[in-house]
Amino acid sequence: MAKQWLYSLLLKDSLLAFSSPVFETFIDSITGSNTGTIYSINQTLSDTTGLIDTLAVANANMNITPQNIIETNYKTVINIYQSILSQGINCLTQNQIETLESIAILCPYTDGNAVYSARAILSLISSDMLYKNECEMSKPDNFAEAKIVNQTTSSPLAENNLVKETASVYPNPAKDVINISYSLINNGYFELYDLLGKKISTEVLNLSKSSMVVSLTKLQNGIYYYKITSGNEVITTSKLLIVK
Repeated sequence: MAKQWLYSLLLKDSLLAFSSPVFETFIDSITGSNTGTIYSINQTLSDTTGLIDTLAVANANMNITPQNIIETNYKTVINIYQSILSQGINCLTQNQIETLESIAILCPYTDGNAVYSARAILSLISSDMLYKNECEMSKPDNFAEAKIVNQTTSSPLAENNLVKETASVYPNPAKDVINISYSLINNGYFELYDLLGKKISTEVLNLSKSSMVVSLTKLQNGIYYYKITSGNEVITTSKLLIVK
């Protein structure tokens, strides 16, 4: 995942890419690798300005020989997503849905952004299910922190209110902006992903505030996927539809 991030960064920043022979060598080594191919496929699928060559995507994906679980998950999800583009969401088979579900419950930090992609695709089928892995839950240290907060209050009701974290995003569907309303015990983050799990933007949710406005003017129409976190805990995840 670190290689994917660096490769993406260098391709977007030519000054940085050519600032060191090490970076140039790195780009050359990645371009023909699975990481480079996956990046190229994601860029193609993320392009909403024209028609997507699904056959080219299918051929490129077919040529990937996964070397690890992250690449395996990417190849699987891309294959299913390419099928959706060709035949529509309603043509997904039960086997494909079960495959997506098996990926959606994995840990995105160790199993890759394809986990978010699987969740986003499944949300198109049903918004009732929320997939979350244990790795996205609070760690033991956070529970200790919550205890300390509880001990500073005298009312059980006040204790519950202090440790309860909430966040909401509206309007949805959205056009030019979204509003994020939140109540957190730590500084939080709002992360926006495209349907393939590529991170589009990150916003800091400052603890001293309770809301913020995020501009969508640079984004194309389509379905996106957002995640709001506080500390090590995922507060909410859902899809966002942008219609202009």
